Amino acid sequence: MKKKALVFGVAAMLGMISVLGTGCGKAENTPSGSTSAGMESSGETSGQGSSAEAGGAAGENVSFDWFLTASALPEIWDLEQPIFKAITDATGCTPKVTVPAEDADTKLNLMLTNNNLPDLMTLGNDDLIFELIEADKVWDLGEFMQTYLPESHIFTDYPEDVKNEVIRRYGGWYFYSSHIVSDDAAEIWGYPEGTEDYYEAMKYSDQFSIFISSEYAKQLNIDVKSIDTEEKLLDVMKQFKEAGLKNEAGADVYTLVIPVEALEEMNMRPLKYQFGTLPYDEAGNYRSEYYAPQYRHAVEFLNQCYREGYLDQNIMTLDSTSMKTICNSGRAAVYIGGISGLNMGHDDEWETPGPVLSSTGDSPVFPISGSTSIGWLKTFVSKDCENPEAIARFIDYMSGREGMLVHMYGIEGDDYTWDEHNMLHRTDSGSGKVEDSVSGMFGFYAFHHTSFSRSIEYIDMENVSDLQISLGSSDKVFKYNSSLFNLPAGYVEAGSDYAFIKNEVNNYVESTLPKIMMAADEDTFNSMFDEFISTLDSLGLPDYDEYVNIAVQEAASEAGVDLKQEQPHK
Repeated sequence: MKKKALVFGVAAMLGMISVLGTGCGKAENTPSGSTSAGMESSGETSGQGSSAEAGGAAGENVSFDWFLTASALPEIWDLEQPIFKAITDATGCTPKVTVPAEDADTKLNLMLTNNNLPDLMTLGNDDLIFELIEADKVWDLGEFMQTYLPESHIFTDYPEDVKNEVIRRYGGWYFYSSHIVSDDAAEIWGYPEGTEDYYEAMKYSDQFSIFISSEYAKQLNIDVKSIDTEEKLLDVMKQFKEAGLKNEAGADVYTLVIPVEALEEMNMRPLKYQFGTLPYDEAGNYRSEYYAPQYRHAVEFLNQCYREGYLDQNIMTLDSTSMKTICNSGRAAVYIGGISGLNMGHDDEWETPGPVLSSTGDSPVFPISGSTSIGWLKTFVSKDCENPEAIARFIDYMSGREGMLVHMYGIEGDDYTWDEHNMLHRTDSGSGKVEDSVSGMFGFYAFHHTSFSRSIEYIDMENVSDLQISLGSSDKVFKYNSSLFNLPAGYVEAGSDYAFIKNEVNNYVESTLPKIMMAADEDTFNSMFDEFISTLDSLGLPDYDEYVNIAVQEAASEAGVDLKQEQPHK
């Protein structure tokens, strides 16, 4: 089958509730069989994690607690599922997986306070990460693997540039990074012949955008690529609304769907790009984006969509699981958010218009962080874990070639095949299991490795999707160096006044933005937004911004960047 471009910016799969495990690992009976399933027959072997295999064959089945803030895994480690069985056979491990449906960071923070951390932790919240590091509760990954599995492949094929960037930002190599992309990683794994230009463009990729249903656009003879202004986008939504669209099952189609959970990150982010919101002002000083006039206009745009009837009030009450169901059942004409709101493999069902010029004339902007990504999720080992040898085997296997083939692609022959050029193709059966929260297929986000996937996965270059690159690769977009705004580890110290301000602001923004978006009229919107800004001031956000600006100016000076000169032009 023809495979579209790999989606690597996967966001959290919500709605999977499991009970927090409190005990650390205990030996259990070994499941039948101890061979390593899913071993590829094509291509050279690299990072196989042979010690992990030895651990699995030794006859000991070890359980440990694994807390994740994002995955597409079921509540139970089901050995009836081939992927889980293959991992257990190879490592001798059956993790107790916990993925809280909500407030995951709060729950883990409480466990930290009670000195009862899980053995393995996967998270993305930098504030919580800094707390773990500052409290000396987690291992340096290099020291951990050197102590418990010194022959691990991780010492030979973990990209040096990623490790160095982690050390620079966090003061040590404290975690395994997900979704690794870097020059060194590309050197290690390589690119398939003929895809170099495509992956060069992928340096400007981002999963957040405006997505329009290909089917409904076709029904109304709408050329999605011609939607290049805010006015045209609003006109298209008007056409969708007036058409009274129905999906194949006869259900009403929502004109516009947005993710209300994590609204600021998932929905406002693509609109901030399109409408030209920068994290610094015309004087080159850092300022929270809420203060930017372009941010206000982005919120105003959503309010206009609400007042025109394009954004239904019911959408504003949906959880992420329900929203994803709507998007993937043909009940959304326009979706503004992250591509993770669309099931992988749905690339051909959606189109993106690329840059959409705001009615204010502000240029779209796009953050460029350089060629080294330290990933979305970070996986830590607790210093209090009871089975460090087993966890080392598990990390070694899951991050090695064989393990990545198993947890991202399944079982050879059933879920994928190799062609004569040693390129991997998912079978129809394998494609149907992706992120299904049952089989484990592509659900271990913590160990996704983008550069590895790019090295093996077949791409039909005649039918590649531009969903993630149409904005960032456009010459109509102003690109800025977002790495300047990555604060050093612990700069905003846990428990400090600045940390308190940031937490209060985040909570206030998430609870208040939906109300502003549903303002009854323009005057009410302006009044509510003015009050929004006034409250941010009273919460101390200007003081926080002034403190952050010190670090930003230092980073800019070291990089030789004058932010005052780095400005888009109308």
